[in-house]
Amino acid sequence: ELKEEIEDAVNIGFEVKIPKREIQFLDWIGAGYIIQDPETGTGAYRISGGYAGGGSGSGIVPNTGVRFFLWMLKRGATVALGCTAGLDEESDLLAEYARRKLLQMYYFAIIRVLNTINDLKRSLVRYYQFVSVYFFIGHTIPDLNGENRFLLANGTILNINQLRTIVNEVHPEPFKFVYILGCYSAQSNIWYEPDGGLLNCFPLECGLGVVGECLYIKERPDWVEFNETFWDEVVLGKTIQEAVDAVKARPDFPPGWKNAFYIKGDGSIRLWP
Repeated sequence: ELKEEIEDAVNIGFEVKIPKREIQFLDWIGAGYIIQDPETGTGAYRISGGYAGGGSGSGIVPNTGVRFFLWMLKRGATVALGCTAGLDEESDLLAEYARRKLLQMYYFAIIRVLNTINDLKRSLVRYYQFVSVYFFIGHTIPDLNGENRFLLANGTILNINQLRTIVNEVHPEPFKFVYILGCYSAQSNIWYEPDGGLLNCFPLECGLGVVGECLYIKERPDWVEFNETFWDEVVLGKTIQEAVDAVKARPDFPPGWKNAFYIKGDGSIRLWP
């Protein structure tokens, strides 16, 4: 019955989102799925399954708590920590701050340290939830030719092509927002003009990256405060562009850093509401 309903919905042009595997929430085991009309945005939130130990049920979700749970499946977020050598304390503080702000916007946000490539893959996708917001904090370093690279916590280095391959393998669907906070993250080569850089590895609606290395200098710990301002503005319902503008408008924001942020894609999107 579940398979037939999904097939019927797809055949008439509706979109269906469903986890790859059954999930367990408290004592309930089954699948929660969303059927949506892409033209009108209207949809049905349905569950199919039963309670652990007996009982079963399916149909339009009657319980507000379960409905909210299914809605949260669409609002996954990851705060990922790569190599932060020399900036561990500041990076941890910002990661927790961003996680709390994402939770305020009802994103189910977790912090994950990227020690290995498998950690990177797990940070990009969860079997029970769609990750739509991805915030990476860590060093991104150039090679001898000036080409920027992605650095994991254990020292593993990924070039742009390697990172793109991993992302496309586990998360081919567009992210709503990707923010890479690392030196030259918006540049493919540190000697060139911003072109998206490491953001080009992610399918996305909107991305935010750093131009140059000015925001990641140990002697200027206010980079944490600048990013806290960004998340404060996003929580207020500001667009990504408006949040970046608010950071630049701070009286203590150095004039030479005015071009430190690069927006790729649609800067008019909001993460909340």
